[in-house]
Amino acid sequence: MGNASVNESEASGDGLLASLYRDRRVLESLTADFTAVYIIDLDTGMAEVMKVGQDTNASVLLGGSATARVDWADVAARYIQSFIPQKERAALTSAISLVSLGAAVAGGERTTFRYEAFPNKAGHRFFEGQIVPLAGDDASRRVLLGFRYIDPIVEEERIREARLKVLLQEQRLSNEILSAISKIYFMIYHIDLSEDFYEEISSYGDAHRLTGDAGRASKKLLELAEALVDDDYQEAVITFFNLQTLPARLASCENIAIEYLIRDGNWHTARFIARRRDDAGTLTHVLLVTSSISDARRREEKLTIIAQSERAANEAKTDFLSRMAHDIRTPMNAIQGFNELAKKDAGDPAKLSEDLERVSEGCKLLTQIVNDVLEIARIEKGAMDLHAEPTSVREFFGSLERLSELKGENDIRITKLDLHDVQHDVLVFDPLRLRQVVMNLLSNASKYTPLDGRVELEMFEGASTRKGCARLVAKVSDTGRGMSPEFMQRMYNRFEREHDTRVSAIRGSGLGLSIVKEVVDLMGGTITCQSEVGEGTRFTVTFDFPIAGPSETKKPEAPAEELSLEEAKEVCRGLRVLIAEDNDLNYELESTLLGVAGVTCERAVDGFVAQAMFSASPDGYYDAILMDMQMPKMTGIESARAVRAVGTNYARRIPIIALTANAFKRDRKACLEAGMDAHLAKPFNAAIVLRTLAHLASHPRE
Repeated sequence: MGNASVNESEASGDGLLASLYRDRRVLESLTADFTAVYIIDLDTGMAEVMKVGQDTNASVLLGGSATARVDWADVAARYIQSFIPQKERAALTSAISLVSLGAAVAGGERTTFRYEAFPNKAGHRFFEGQIVPLAGDDASRRVLLGFRYIDPIVEEERIREARLKVLLQEQRLSNEILSAISKIYFMIYHIDLSEDFYEEISSYGDAHRLTGDAGRASKKLLELAEALVDDDYQEAVITFFNLQTLPARLASCENIAIEYLIRDGNWHTARFIARRRDDAGTLTHVLLVTSSISDARRREEKLTIIAQSERAANEAKTDFLSRMAHDIRTPMNAIQGFNELAKKDAGDPAKLSEDLERVSEGCKLLTQIVNDVLEIARIEKGAMDLHAEPTSVREFFGSLERLSELKGENDIRITKLDLHDVQHDVLVFDPLRLRQVVMNLLSNASKYTPLDGRVELEMFEGASTRKGCARLVAKVSDTGRGMSPEFMQRMYNRFEREHDTRVSAIRGSGLGLSIVKEVVDLMGGTITCQSEVGEGTRFTVTFDFPIAGPSETKKPEAPAEELSLEEAKEVCRGLRVLIAEDNDLNYELESTLLGVAGVTCERAVDGFVAQAMFSASPDGYYDAILMDMQMPKMTGIESARAVRAVGTNYARRIPIIALTANAFKRDRKACLEAGMDAHLAKPFNAAIVLRTLAHLASHPRE
């Protein structure tokens, strides 16, 4: 009986040793990255200290002991009280309590948690704990609890989050990303290189423990590569998995890794970690760990795409600025050069006239470049609005005819205009924006068509699929040089041009078609193009506009710009205009050019003087006021309000026109809200100012 008891005791001892040996093998495999490891018996509440790193807070608490058995609840409470900030204590107390550890055992799954501590001697503040249930032969409930510092991971997460906020402005690191980072390994093999033998510790989400899967390592790794790895990466992974060359590859480092694509489209990373070397330093045991990096790769790819897109946009803008520098210097050179020639040719009227015409052409080109850039700025800010109103299609088309007949005042040449099949004359749309679309297309066609070529405008009504609407179609055709298929793919991009102005005589900003496309989209229309190099181009714009009801039908007033210059001069001759302008040169230019048309000008040097001169004048003395916006003492906005506030019929009806370098929509809106009747942007254009004066003089305020 006694011998039987002894034998049973020995057998029990051998089993315990075997279990302990097995646990230690697991421990060695799993705790390489941990600074403190405990095995906790949940039935007794006692913890065996398996590992405590130097300079850790745990080593301070335990007095440097690495093999002690301690009361876990007591140690945990003292650790939290001594080393954990107040805000973290409740969560960590719950996470490492015997109740939570017992729940982990019951669930059979590895769990992790994070927390922040006061910095230890090594300066580490952020830690991760992992709870791993230990399977035993008896009914005991034990868990392995390991701690490791994760300061680099936390720092990396913070850097990544900041980068994503800057680049994406709307994304944050999601809980899924944080979870993916915390679930580091989904497959772990412990490999004995000398025996070519492996043991699987964990696989596909199971807790880190020996699974019973074991065998010839080289064969297993080859099977995994052939079964799981995408064909394009298979050769590289098989080479990486070669255990014969692994000792040499890990001779001077502790780990190596490879990233690869698997057949289901996800990305993995496999890493060999050196575990044991013999007395000669030759590697004998390694860990092979595998983790998913799909989320990280997708984020990298997304950031790469964003970076490439931004790089392409910056390159386009850089190229645009290069072209703008060239295009701006070209007319500036002409203006400066022909101005000097004009001085020398003062005695030759014919040459002088030619010199001044060249100066005028340079000024027009500079104005076009500035206007195009400002228009794009308005579009980018979303500051372009539509003002739809009942408009006669026939009258609108007539205005295009009249504009095309203003020789010398625009660059548009039209050889044929055709309006036909208009069943509904009055439609509801924004005539200003539609005119902008058509005139831009006509201007573009004129630029790229030789003088003996043809530029045609056709407009007609088609069948609309929208109830209560009519389809208005405008086609602009030319027999010019045409466009290549490659350019047509990007012709609506901003800053793009088919012909580089640095090597082409055709000038422009590369923004015209972009503006057209933006406006057409804003109006709910479509634009198509057919073009062939050497054969010409046809643009077709299509809109479905509401049909105006009987009560809405009206004949629109002719815009000021539709008056010919001679008609405008005739109306303006004899007018007296008060010009509020603080710049001497600007006033000299404005008064001289208006004086040529028979307009008498008087000057106010600022807004305060302007309203004072108007208030002191008898009724009807001034016929209009030209008002700069930015002036000393009183701005043009304030001065206009002061004029309207006089309260007389004269003050209420006198036309006030803003003439200013402030050309944005908000500036125009501010002027109109202050009681002005029109807003004209500098540089000073006598023809436009005269037409506006003539129009307002003929249509005074009610």
